[in-house]
Amino acid sequence: MRLRLLDLVAGRVEWRLAGRQEQAAHLALSAEDRLRRADDRLNRLESGLTLWQGLAATALLSGGVILCSELVERGLFGGPAVALFLLVLLGMMEPLGPLRRGAVELGRSLRAVRRVGDALLQPLPEPALSPDTRDVTLSAICFRHDGAPAPLFDGFSLSIPAGQHVAVIGDSGAGKSSLVALLTGEARPAAGSISVPPWALLGQDAALFQDNVRANLLLADPVADDTRLWAVLEQAGLERVVREMPGGLDTPLGEGGTGLSSGQRRRLALARFLLQDKPLWLLDEVTEGIDLSVAATILTNIKASAAGRTILLITHLRREAALADRIIRLSHGRVVMDLTRGDPAFDQALSTLRPD
Repeated sequence: MRLRLLDLVAGRVEWRLAGRQEQAAHLALSAEDRLRRADDRLNRLESGLTLWQGLAATALLSGGVILCSELVERGLFGGPAVALFLLVLLGMMEPLGPLRRGAVELGRSLRAVRRVGDALLQPLPEPALSPDTRDVTLSAICFRHDGAPAPLFDGFSLSIPAGQHVAVIGDSGAGKSSLVALLTGEARPAAGSISVPPWALLGQDAALFQDNVRANLLLADPVADDTRLWAVLEQAGLERVVREMPGGLDTPLGEGGTGLSSGQRRRLALARFLLQDKPLWLLDEVTEGIDLSVAATILTNIKASAAGRTILLITHLRREAALADRIIRLSHGRVVMDLTRGDPAFDQALSTLRPD
């Protein structure tokens, strides 16, 4: 519930721009309802365990008293021995108190064990980097999501020559994000081969950290000097904003980039992206849900800095796909359309995408 509320509050502007604020609020309310029902079950479980523990303690102590009276009547026990025996019985119940709370937390503990265990057993992904080539090539790829009844990609092949700008479009579930995951090594194919040059990824989320502006930029290039940092800030349209801050590059930011507006956070993420001098740029719906003027600035600066680089752009927006000189449509893990600029159907394909 805490995460849902943070998403709702921190992303209130993005939710409204995307027209999904009611959905975000519903997710938070659903989480609250699940938490309430879970707390009720835990309280019932703890009350039941407390009752049974009390009954067990009473039965044990009563049995001890009866046993002691019988032993005293037979002359086997004296007063001090009875007192010691009853104290031992009372002491035996003390270790059971923490066990009651442990039983209540057992479900959470087992879930944590499964979560951590699965993460430890899962092999780390290895990007399929091929520094000797600038082309992007996927050959006879077979890939299935965990738990999926059928593979998403089955014999999938794609070739993107160096320097080409490609927009990949398609409905949700067509395989666009999975294609990026395969190229970055986040996902591994069951069969086939992937050849990809060193890459940089810019997605929808501006992953900024509670540190100053300089430190957030240097994540992309730790040896970049101030001249280079100011240059990429200018390319991203953020130089004037940062210069007007009290600390300039050393201005501290809060968690997630707090202190900057949503558009400014996107521009800072773009500046950091531009610091990465990679031959392949992977762009995943980089202007979704943001102001049109900010989106136009981001796309203009990407286009101006992309000379000589290969771009693979995942999008369903017309303004983003317009950067490309080739459009590929995916459907259920298959290429159903492959058009280059100049083809009469190219502009028609652009017109089918969501306008600004």
